[in-house]
Amino acid sequence: ERALRRRAEAEVAVLGRCLRDAEAFHALREVQADVRAAKQAQQSQALRAVLEHQSRVAKEQRQEQAGAHARVAKLEFEREQLLLRLARLEEQRSALRSQQQQQQQLLQLQRE
Repeated sequence: ERALRRRAEAEVAVLGRCLRDAEAFHALREVQADVRAAKQAQQSQALRAVLEHQSRVAKEQRQEQAGAHARVAKLEFEREQLLLRLARLEEQRSALRSQQQQQQQLLQLQRE
């Protein structure tokens, strides 16, 4: 009877260790799952931050391009205005030359 009792107690002790090992294994699995979830959340957050940064950079680039297009349009307009002014000045110079030639011809005629 004592041998049976000791054998039963030994088996209970083995079963207890098995139970503790199973509980520890289960707890380890839970910790591993939590670690995986935390890593995924961290990666997701990092990816979100990268995407937000890229979005901001793209927006800034679009704004810079719009500003550059506006400056180009303004410069083109100013160039056209300067070309028109140059054409008017050339017309005035031509008219002044004609007038000067006429005056010189009149002076020559008056001298003769």
